[in-house]
Amino acid sequence: MSCKELDTDLLAYLDRRLDAAGNARVETHLRACAECRKEADAMRETWRLLGYYPGRTVSAQLPARILDAARLQMAIERRWTHRLFRHAPLIASAAVILLVFGITVIFRSHETPRGPDADYQQVLSSIENVEDREVVQNLDLYENLSTVENLDVLEDDQTVEYLDLVASLSDEDF
Repeated sequence: MSCKELDTDLLAYLDRRLDAAGNARVETHLRACAECRKEADAMRETWRLLGYYPGRTVSAQLPARILDAARLQMAIERRWTHRLFRHAPLIASAAVILLVFGITVIFRSHETPRGPDADYQQVLSSIENVEDREVVQNLDLYENLSTVENLDVLEDDQTVEYLDLVASLSDEDF
């Protein structure tokens, strides 16, 4: 048997489809030819890596078993636990973000307040004159900014008497 003839029979030999006479011819050639033996070994190794086992026949029940396995897999994927675990990385990421946010809020609540109230208290404590401090504390009592700007007018006695007169008038007087 030549190497060319072996090429046509090698696949059938490895797949165990040759008759006894064909097997004997191929085995005789493989013992004599190192190159063909190397090719046969490479083919066996490829089949082994692919999970193909020559000589095995497929049972008639294989299509039904494959279909059952596919149905089982679909049933598993429809379960809520499977869907939950499929999104586990997203859920875990959201949980970590919420945890970090919660810890940040808790630790920030223990810090000294720094904002408008703290700035106001700092300015108020820097005023040494008691009367000036009272004016600043009672700024919200003044109706508008022009009143605050004209404080020196309010200190005049006549203005105070006029304001007292206006305050004493009622709606009936008009």
